[in-house]
Amino acid sequence: MVAMQSRLDSTREDFFAFCRSLRGAQFEIKGIHDFFRVSEELEALDRVRRMSNISESDFHIFQKLQAEEPHLKSEVIRLIPGLVEVAERQGNGQLSSRFAGSLDVFKSIAAQEASLYRARRDWGRLILESTKNALPIGSGNQIFDIAKSDGQSPYRVQEMRRVGDACVKRLDHAWRHAVRATVAEYYGAGNCGEQAAWAATEINRLLPGEKLAMSNWADGKGNEHSYVTIGLPNFPETAYIDAWPENASVTNCFGYGLPYTRETSIIWEREGNGKDLRAEVLKAISKILPKIPQEYPRVDIENKSVKAMWITRTTDGYNSDSDSDSNRRPDRGFTISPSGLAQRYPISDALPQDTRPGPSASSQATLTARAARIAMPGQAGSGYTAPREMRVPHEAAIDHSRPRQPNAPRPGI
Repeated sequence: MVAMQSRLDSTREDFFAFCRSLRGAQFEIKGIHDFFRVSEELEALDRVRRMSNISESDFHIFQKLQAEEPHLKSEVIRLIPGLVEVAERQGNGQLSSRFAGSLDVFKSIAAQEASLYRARRDWGRLILESTKNALPIGSGNQIFDIAKSDGQSPYRVQEMRRVGDACVKRLDHAWRHAVRATVAEYYGAGNCGEQAAWAATEINRLLPGEKLAMSNWADGKGNEHSYVTIGLPNFPETAYIDAWPENASVTNCFGYGLPYTRETSIIWEREGNGKDLRAEVLKAISKILPKIPQEYPRVDIENKSVKAMWITRTTDGYNSDSDSDSNRRPDRGFTISPSGLAQRYPISDALPQDTRPGPSASSQATLTARAARIAMPGQAGSGYTAPREMRVPHEAAIDHSRPRQPNAPRPGI
């Protein structure tokens, strides 16, 4: 996929360079000015996507151009054959050939975007399902996860964050997010930030050389949300992974429910290096992880205001693959092994197949540590004895395999 991204970037630049050369030559043929206008808008959209930081006016330009992108691309495909014909009638065979070649280049951009997105989407599905499995109790701020855990997930998340903060001894981003992911997996619970951190560390492990970006979106009104992407945000070929919604699905920038990802929203960006960061963290903190109480206080969800929000959604937008990106998680598509995906979508032409990482050793070690440290109520290390009326079933007794019921969109997070 690294080589696929490089080819796509090169193809885009070839097309835009062709358009710039025509504008510089100032050709006067019928339809050329419409072509210039459309190509300039597409180049402006590409430029805004690559900007490290954008102004408010640039942001409004981006929203307008992204909404118009499918139309702009169809206009290019409609206009170029007419320009080829006009150039031929004027006896300018060289210009006619250049236009014809540019059409092939432009069509290949859409094909490469779709191909790369599908490759990343399939990896994203594997990572999304792995994230759900690593944190089976789910979040403490989604009503369905609270209900599924019989009211204990908010306390799990609260305890997990207290322990995670105590375990962060280094300031670098990779270590801090790997600690969040490892401790969340140990407790089996985490909100959007922990779920995004777990997915990001899994991308780093499985996809060396591939760019990942973990972002924290905020609306300035107290609402925040974290998610992670395979590839740079805002591009059609980028896969958005958000495990926090109940019916989570991998989608692209057209289908994701949040707007443009600003540079200031990206809290961790890197190229994957193939290292199992969670394994490194677990080795460092395993001896200081406390025992997990068998029982937690119960949240009375009937008398407590708990907000939920539907972030990712199915889309019928351009290049969304909406037929397979359903909110109803398909029976197939999440069971593909890393090695199987590697055969279909090589990560890098320079990376031999037999060197690709296998399943994570850290996940099994974390689960083993978690199982060994679940303390009985009142036992040393449990921290408290819950009142009988507040006790909840043992983790093993909670049915995490129940089919999840779709929930209607609700405001807030």
